[in-house]
Amino acid sequence: MVIEPKTRQRRRMEHGDGTATKPRDARRIGLIIGAALLIGVLALGAMFINNTRYDGNSPVPVGEQRR
Repeated sequence: MVIEPKTRQRRRMEHGDGTATKPRDARRIGLIIGAALLIGVLALGAMFINNTRYDGNSPVPVGEQRR
């Protein structure tokens, strides 16, 4: 049984994918994901470095320590 080209196109469009992806699209998506991960790591690092609640000597926050 031979499937006609238009039948393939219709089946693809039924699933919401009108065109096949191209390698440059995959590269672009990869770059976006990589940039998002890098921004997330940098944000978490900045939050960790700028955390003023802990002095580094005790696991108890500075405001809750009894001295």
